[in-house]
Order: sequence, then structure tokens, then C-alpha cells
Amino acid sequence: MKGITPVGLLAMVFCSVPALAQDSGVSFSHKNWEVVCDNTLTCRAAGYSPEEGQGGSVLLTRKAGAGSAVTGKVMLAEVDEGESTPVAQLALWINGQPAGALTPTKNDDWQLSQQQTQRLVAAIKGSGKVEFKGGPEPFVLSGDGAYAVLLKMDDVQGRIGTPGALTKKGDKPESSVLAAIPEPVIQQAKTVTAPKRALTAPEMAALKPKLLAALGKSEECDLLNDPDEMGDMLSSEDKAITLQPVDKSHVLISALCWRAAYNEGYGYWVMDSQLAEKPQLVTTSGTDYSDGIISLGQKGRGIGDCWWSASWVWDGAAFRKSHEGGTGSCRYLRPGGTWDLPLWVAQVKPVQ
Repeated sequence: MKGITPVGLLAMVFCSVPALAQDSGVSFSHKNWEVVCDNTLTCRAAGYSPEEGQGGSVLLTRKAGAGSAVTGKVMLAEVDEGESTPVAQLALWINGQPAGALTPTKNDDWQLSQQQTQRLVAAIKGSGKVEFKGGPEPFVLSGDGAYAVLLKMDDVQGRIGTPGALTKKGDKPESSVLAAIPEPVIQQAKTVTAPKRALTAPEMAALKPKLLAALGKSEECDLLNDPDEMGDMLSSEDKAITLQPVDKSHVLISALCWRAAYNEGYGYWVMDSQLAEKPQLVTTSGTDYSDGIISLGQKGRGIGDCWWSASWVWDGAAFRKSHEGGTGSCRYLRPGGTWDLPLWVAQVKPVQ
């Protein structure tokens, strides 16, 4: 991945990708709505206000399988640094008429009832007006893009033409709806605790061509290929290639691959402890390694209102992806992002 930019990171999830959900998840966005379906076929659609930084966001979640219901949540914008009065009650209004109060949750968001969720979906599919009142200002939910996103959700879950479809309903039996795909299971393996060290000059000379060759067609590590690309902006420590023991037979090689205005990405490769075999690339956008887990955390822009994250867990033979996803569009709603929209999920069993 060539020097991932913040825009590029978020575009990885918030655009249509030609992939099967069971392989890597599916994401799609249109106007003020987006949907992310993970590898189990659970889909999460998020809608926003027409203008950035206003109102809040609605999250509609639906698990795969026949007869599964759509659940809805609301999160209000909270970006002001000054003190604000907590919202005591939040109510749904549809087409200028009250549709009941929402239930506050421990996660600082608000739960819609099933009936409220159904009415909201019906409104945003057409020309209905959806508002949430009770905050400092009414939160007006945009319907622009909602139908296309709900159609994508139906398509991924195999619901088009069935009575339970959100968009194109029909008389196909509910039994034709795709079943949920089980999460992959990762058994985390033991790792050793040993200090990280820089490669020696002979080791670097021998390994650097192998590390670059392991990148493949879709990944790049510009600063490993040309550490002088950024002139004097990189220190000798930045240019170093490091080695971290993973277990008695494997080591993790890392090197700075790219640096942007407020993000940087490290490449991580697994090798045998003798440094003789071909290195296996894990990622070129990693940010940390600790206790058998490689993690990635990149923000979509400087204010940190949207993030992209991933993690890989050591299973004794390889680092397997245990999570990948984002927090929703960059809308200036919440520090740290608005929602958890996973593209990939897995069940990790702790070290035995």
C-alpha cells in the first residue's frame, strides 16, 4: 500500500469494494449514508445529518439469517470542548409528529424500539422527515443515500425479493435468505518476552531485498526502499530495521514504511529465527506490536473524529487477522469516531 494517506485509509472501507463478505467484508457509501457488512454477514448502516458537525448519527444493525430484525441506535454530536448540559430525554419525530421517547444506554447513545426503527426505515426510504428532539438543537436525519445503502444491505444478506427485505420486497421464501457465517476462531499462542534490537549492517544488507520482494503487487514500503526520500526528516532510529523475537522459532521484522501529516505506518514481516527463509508480510500500516498482537490505528484526519483499526494475533505459525474496521465517516461528531463498523471479526481464544 503506497504511503497510505488519511483519505486513502478511510476510502478503504467507505466505498464499494468488489469482495465477498465471507472473504473480507463489504462496504458501500452513498451521499449521507454508508453500510459495512462484516465477514459474518452482519450489516451496519449509518446515516448522518446533511451538514458535517451537526445533529448526530443513526446506526441500523441487522444480523444475517431469516427473520432477523433491524435494531436502531442514535448518537448525538459531542465535539465542543466546553461544558455542556447532558441530554435528559430524546424523542423521535416523523413528519412533524411525535413517535415516542428513546431509551438511553450505558454507551452514551440512545436505543430505538423495534417499532420506532421500522417507522424510521420507512421514512428514510422515501421522502419522510426524521428528527430527534431533546438535544441543544433538533437532529435532522438525512435520507439522501438511504435507499441505495439499504438496498446494498439487502443484497449482501440475500434478502432482495423476500418479505423481510427493506427495499425490494417480494414473495421469495425467507428460507432463501443467507445464513450467518460463523466467526473464524483463532487460538492465540504463547510468545516470548525479549527486547527488540536493530539489525546489524550485514543483516540489513541481506534482508532488505527479501523484505521488499515480499511486498507483492498491492503493498509498498517507500521509506524502506528509499529511506532518504524524506531528507533530514527521518532520524537514524526511523531508518533502522528492527527484530523482535516472537517465539523460539520466529521473529518479527519491522521497518517504517510511510509517514504522513499525522499518521505513520510500519511494515511487519514474520521470519524464522535464523533469518534464512522467505519473510511473510503482515501489513505495511502497523502501529504497534505487543504480546503476540500487531495493531493498526490510523486516524482519517488530524482532529481524530474518524479512525481505521486492525489487529493480527499470533497463532504459533502466523499472525492472523482478528479485527478490521472503522468508526464511520469523518463528520466531526465525536472525538475518537462515532460507531464501531467492523469489516472483519474473529473469535480469539486466549493463550492456554
